[in-house]
Amino acid sequence: MRPERMSEVTLLCKNEDVQEVVSRLIDLRIVHLRNHCKETVGNTTLDIGTSLPEASAIAESLSMARALRSIAGRKTKLALNDQQQKKPELSVAAILEQVRTIAQEHKKNQQEREELTKELETIEQQQKILRLLPEIAVNALRTKTTTSLLLKKTSKSDPSILEKIDVLATQQQGEYQLVVTRAEKDYTSTLIQSHYVLIDISPLLGLQGTTSELLEHHKNRSKEIENRLAATADYLDRDFLDHASKTLSLALLKAQAPLRFGVTKHLTVIRGYIPTKHVNKLDGLPVLADATPAIDDYAPTLLSNPPVMRNFESLLQLFSLPKYHEIDPTRLVAITFPLFFGFMLGDIGYGFCALLVFLLLRAWYPKIRSFANILILSAISTIFFGFLFGEVFAAEQFLGIHLTPLLHRTEDLGLMFVIAACIGLAHLNLGFLLGIINESRNGLFFSLLKGSWIVLECGLLILGASLGLFEGLPLFELIPQDLMLSVTLIIVAITGIILIDGVRGMLEMPMVLSNTLSYLRLVALGLASVYLGFVVNSMASDLFALGGAWLAFGVAILLVGHTINLLLGLLGPFLHSMRLHYVEFFTKFYEGGGKPFVPFGEVA
Repeated sequence: MRPERMSEVTLLCKNEDVQEVVSRLIDLRIVHLRNHCKETVGNTTLDIGTSLPEASAIAESLSMARALRSIAGRKTKLALNDQQQKKPELSVAAILEQVRTIAQEHKKNQQEREELTKELETIEQQQKILRLLPEIAVNALRTKTTTSLLLKKTSKSDPSILEKIDVLATQQQGEYQLVVTRAEKDYTSTLIQSHYVLIDISPLLGLQGTTSELLEHHKNRSKEIENRLAATADYLDRDFLDHASKTLSLALLKAQAPLRFGVTKHLTVIRGYIPTKHVNKLDGLPVLADATPAIDDYAPTLLSNPPVMRNFESLLQLFSLPKYHEIDPTRLVAITFPLFFGFMLGDIGYGFCALLVFLLLRAWYPKIRSFANILILSAISTIFFGFLFGEVFAAEQFLGIHLTPLLHRTEDLGLMFVIAACIGLAHLNLGFLLGIINESRNGLFFSLLKGSWIVLECGLLILGASLGLFEGLPLFELIPQDLMLSVTLIIVAITGIILIDGVRGMLEMPMVLSNTLSYLRLVALGLASVYLGFVVNSMASDLFALGGAWLAFGVAILLVGHTINLLLGLLGPFLHSMRLHYVEFFTKFYEGGGKPFVPFGEVA
């Protein structure tokens, strides 16, 4: 139940063999590198290596490829043919060249699209004005001797104002009026004062042709621009860019690898960690290798669990990875998390509905397969406890089949709370035992002190039994009644807790009781679901009894009510099961803060 055992490895090779060693390590993907810090060993100074000359060019192209990939679709429409883009055996140099070509083509297309878009906006603006004008020669709107004004009438417009100014000509187009005046006179302010709306026709200045001719020309040009915009759209090949990004990432990793090594004039030193079972795979490398078992918490953490339990590693990673020497609780979580979830929801009908939904989620969304697998096991646990409690959609019968509960949640309420408390005590003490094991590497004395928490619990239980607090409660009657023994155990436990945890330990003593009470939520959440489902069933039954159209309302009540109850029933048990593990269980033994094992050669 510990992370994969690691060996600290040091590789010594000639400088001329570094690239071969790096390539082999990338292929093996079994070594987690440690970054080298400049140091002096005897009379020899181990400097930090330098990256390869091509590193900057690779980094630049990789940045381009990632940027293009972020906007890429699945189609391809580039200057490169399909065969060139799909060749998996392309060299790094060829990929660098192709990425540059794609980036240049993309930039060129973007510039052309910007110019075309601006032209299209201008055309649309001109078309709006042209549609307001009568049939005229647009180039005559403004000459050396005349100026044209396009006016829009309003309810306050005064036609007589046109008689007061020097109007050479006027043409009416609906509510718009084109007025031609002498160029040397400005009547704008006068016309605006008379409540005409002046339309700006400056975008049309410089155009040649009549209104209808220009509208037809603009219509055709708009189609040309739209076709060209479609032709210059970047249908970048995401598959190729994915391949290029991965290839260039590895190339950059290789080019920058010497920055993580120590070097002298003739030799290179590579340090890192390797799973002990893979040490023999270093045989055949042109290096001198020295591997010793890792003994410090600087070693990275590589979780090692059976496939069926590996899904629950994601719950652990949400909290924190264990340190190298810590116990990995994944296997325990894989057992207790679904059990807690099922105990809280505990309904055959809800369990099967949840199972169907989670199976579909796993099939439709491969990226959340691990999370879906956790929920699938939780749904199976829900079905199991549903049979134990004899419940189908919060009822004891379904389709005429009556279920006999082995444990009735609503009638055996006292027993349910006792079971929940016992589960809590067992779970908490398991955490304390794991804490003792974790402390064992610091010596027997610290392990025994860590066990003070268990001694405190035993003392409190015996004290409660001696005072008669557990009378009538099943199972608790088995606790011996000895007041002197309980006081002795409590004093010994408090002494040990103060020695190992100091003042913080004293402050945390009341949490032993509060943590145990937290497990009562296993029953409380289940009861909430049962009673809500019972209310839904009762409302639907009353409507069914009325018959007729009320039957449809009854069915609607069942569907909506049980759907809401199911959603709440999935959310509550999931969150509270996580809380019982993260807050109550992990705090008894788990420190976390481990560094993930990242094999050299692994890229995102």
